[in-house]
Amino acid sequence: MDPQRQHAQLLTVWAQGNKIFRRWQHFHREEYAPWSIFEVWWNLARRLTERGLVAQMFPGSEPVIVVGGLGNKQDQWLVLVTPKQVWPEVFSRVVVVHLETPAMTWSDHISLSYDCAVRLGNRHWNVLLRLARKMAGDNSISWSSIHTAIDVLTLMDREYGRLQPLCGKDLAPLAQLWRHRGVPQVIPGWTPEPGRYGWLRTVTTPKGIGYLWSKELARQDEDIVH
Repeated sequence: MDPQRQHAQLLTVWAQGNKIFRRWQHFHREEYAPWSIFEVWWNLARRLTERGLVAQMFPGSEPVIVVGGLGNKQDQWLVLVTPKQVWPEVFSRVVVVHLETPAMTWSDHISLSYDCAVRLGNRHWNVLLRLARKMAGDNSISWSSIHTAIDVLTLMDREYGRLQPLCGKDLAPLAQLWRHRGVPQVIPGWTPEPGRYGWLRTVTTPKGIGYLWSKELARQDEDIVH
């Protein structure tokens, strides 16, 4: 079967499932109120499928989604769980999805808000796969803004090797500099450790001391990739 046709048929199944949830809510809103959490997770699995990933949801006292189609050979996976199901003896490569804030937290595991998770693309999930193997609980850092969380993951996708070893507190400022490549940015309260990011330029601006991630460096990286 043509892959595009197969994918279209799969999305049709998800669309039909959404209609079933609508009808269920209409006729059984009070009697089956606990189903609301499953609807949230159903929608997340549908969004993952729309992005070309494999998303298999397993029902239970709390829903679980196994996300496949990741990695260089598209043969690896992540397990998405609720905060009540962080069971390292059962699940590996775990990402916790919750309905609150912050948008993203790194500690002994990765946590995402639902609103952040539904906005992530295929490449962002591949970054999370890479990180989920290496999470350690020595430090914890959170990003409250969805935009910042996505910028950090985009930076990690494009510059993972250059940023090693990772310093969590620097990632949001570096993501801002990378996003505005070629334009100096003044970042209040942030000063990079001397010599750590040798490719950044210090620039004096009318607003104070800023830092610059040059466009030339980005173009060199693209040439190497291609």
